[in-house]
Amino acid sequence: MVGLVTLSLAGPASAQQQRVDPTWLTFDAAAKTVRFQLIAGLTGLNGALNFNGFRDGDLTLVVPIGWQTEIDFRNHDGMLPHSAEVIAP
Repeated sequence: MVGLVTLSLAGPASAQQQRVDPTWLTFDAAAKTVRFQLIAGLTGLNGALNFNGFRDGDLTLVVPIGWQTEIDFRNHDGMLPHSAEVIAP
């Protein structure tokens, strides 16, 4: 069985939004492992209060049940510390 790992946009893209960069996401289907780079403050959008250039839940990572997820969290905002939380749907 092959799983599908997706990044989805929740709403319409605005002129200020970052485009999805495919290098943020890698996966190994045989090992059922997903690796995602979560980057806080990537752009100046929303006063740098964004993840990977998206805000207000506009970018969602969907991983198949039973897969392992590794998140590489980075803060590119030099003025403000950021944090993130992983939640179930």
